[in-house]
Amino acid sequence: MVKRMRQTRQVKQKTVKTKKFGRFFGEILRRANSLVFRIHILKLLSLVAFLVLLVGVYAVQLTYADYFVTYLNTATTANLRRDVPRGIILDRHGEVLVSNTAVRVITYQHLPNTPVENMRAVANDLAELIEVDTSELRELDLKDLFVWEFPDEARELLTDAEQTALEDAEAYQLTLNRITDDHLERLTDFQKQVHTIFIRMNRGTGLTTNMITENPTDEEIAIVSESLSRLPGIDISVDWQRNYPSVLGRSPIFGTVSEHGQGIPADREAYFLAMGYAPDSRVGTSHVESSYQHLLAGFPSQYYVSDGDVELLVEGYPGFGISLTIDAEFQELVEDIVERRFLQAKRNESTTRFMEQAHVVVLNPNTGEILAMVGKELRTDAGGRHRTVNNPMATFQRSFSVGSSIKAATLLAGFEAGVTRIGQTRYDATLRLPGSPPISSWRDMGFVNEIIALSQSSNIYFVRQTLEMAGIPNFTNGSPIGQYDIGVLRRYRDFFAQFGLGSSTGINLMHESIGQRADSTLPNMLFLAMGQADTYSPMQLAQFAATLATNGNRFQTQLVRDVYLPTNNPDERRIIQSFTPNLLNSIDLPDRYWERVHQGHSQALLSSEGTGFGVFGGSDFDPAGKTGTAQDFARDENGNTLRNSAGEPIEVHSRTLIAYAPRENPEIAISIVVPLNELPPPARSSPLSLQIGREVMEAFFDLQSQRSRR
Repeated sequence: MVKRMRQTRQVKQKTVKTKKFGRFFGEILRRANSLVFRIHILKLLSLVAFLVLLVGVYAVQLTYADYFVTYLNTATTANLRRDVPRGIILDRHGEVLVSNTAVRVITYQHLPNTPVENMRAVANDLAELIEVDTSELRELDLKDLFVWEFPDEARELLTDAEQTALEDAEAYQLTLNRITDDHLERLTDFQKQVHTIFIRMNRGTGLTTNMITENPTDEEIAIVSESLSRLPGIDISVDWQRNYPSVLGRSPIFGTVSEHGQGIPADREAYFLAMGYAPDSRVGTSHVESSYQHLLAGFPSQYYVSDGDVELLVEGYPGFGISLTIDAEFQELVEDIVERRFLQAKRNESTTRFMEQAHVVVLNPNTGEILAMVGKELRTDAGGRHRTVNNPMATFQRSFSVGSSIKAATLLAGFEAGVTRIGQTRYDATLRLPGSPPISSWRDMGFVNEIIALSQSSNIYFVRQTLEMAGIPNFTNGSPIGQYDIGVLRRYRDFFAQFGLGSSTGINLMHESIGQRADSTLPNMLFLAMGQADTYSPMQLAQFAATLATNGNRFQTQLVRDVYLPTNNPDERRIIQSFTPNLLNSIDLPDRYWERVHQGHSQALLSSEGTGFGVFGGSDFDPAGKTGTAQDFARDENGNTLRNSAGEPIEVHSRTLIAYAPRENPEIAISIVVPLNELPPPARSSPLSLQIGREVMEAFFDLQSQRSRR
């Protein structure tokens, strides 16, 4: 009973509360219908909106003022790409190799939001004053021009149904597809001139200075100057072009720079855009110009743009000057020697008909500086006359089988492994291993020590050393091989890499080849010991020679010597970064081992039994070195092996040479590589590599002597 009374009381209380809420809500609705109440609500909302606006203005004007000022400056400041002159390139003695020549140009300052009609009008007016080459117009450009010049005819190329059904882009593409050569013949030369100028005006993005024409005539300069007031954006200024005043001319070593119409290369677009370059910027595209773009490019001017007016903020500065390690006078001498000797040898077509290239690298062995790098390739005209073209980049971008010239590395590996002792003899006679072709030296020599093995080029001495390292110490013809350690191949390669053979030389240019490795087989392991398996570049071979010359100190090969502040006065050049040799590694072996190598190399060139004596005998600059012969086969353009009338592959010998001089305190180290030099000679000969090598070394020391007397 009590519980029921309590529940009844709670229901009554809820009913009372509901009635009160209903009366309150009803009162609000009644007042809301009042005009005065609505006005008060509107005032309140207006006040709130005003307060929000006031807070926003306060934030913009005070709290975030610095941010918005920075944003505004960022949005209205840009590199106008009025290219500053690139830095000059010198040789090691300060001779100018690459400089800049001032040229007059007509440009267009591209500003954002300029109407197309206005630009067309400027292009039309300018075309009446100058002539431009229209050969750059593509077929697509001409079709675009037809649509612009003949819009009604272009529209009639589509049916009404097609115009209605297709999107604008699809309709335009279909229109272009239906424009024929007959349509394009209606375009006049003047219309093409206008369109060419218009395209050049639109290169790059907004806020760029676009090249319209270079080297205009004096008459064109005068008439455009008088008309600048009615040619908004057009200006006459001075630009630069690369100039090559030295005896080397436009050597491929220097590389190239993109033209205004090319801009940044497509394959490096992301990099250059991230570095702040505009799409139409002129940049180095190959070799030294590309690898040292960051120094040679300079810094473009910065401008403030407001309401179409351009105001200079920061004046740009030209690129830094750099000097190369190349000796221009010596480089020219080496190029002349290689070309003359190459063409002389080529006259003997009976033996040299497959020879098409020759390469020479000269280093300072004590610093790694490249003194000369020469690559010559054969070209034959329709009349059968031979000439050569320069390709010095092949000295580090291509690799070849080099033969016996690397045997000193094999010997030193044997010394280090303890399988070869000073004065140790081995018997040189043809070896016949199971699963391998017969291996022999150029003649059976009998017992030879390591010095004779180097000077007279014994293959068997180093093959037997390799068999001993692999666990086959007393091999005789006809006996089984049994188990052996193929890991010797890897140990050889690791050791060779310390000389630069099969590893990067450190040259700071693109696309360096580190060579190719043969498969890991027993025959290849044996052939590697005598330089007949893996391939090496002439630059690697030169670094190998330099490392031998310095008893194991391998320096990075470098092509750039010093960096200079920009200046037009040669007497005011200031070095800001001077050359420093970079020691990559040192090979720690006892001096007695190095001395045995030097004795073998000295006898190879100066002893009557040495393989290079026929050319180097009697030299007065005390050379030491090693010849090399790599056996290969002639191939056609598709890489197919050529065969003689008997169906046998045509064997061809590549010739190589490494040398350094003087033997004590060497000043230069060289490598010579002549791929597919000659057919196998009937007897010992004087290969082209030796002839070039002696003349190059004589030219170096003669030049040093001449300079000391100047």
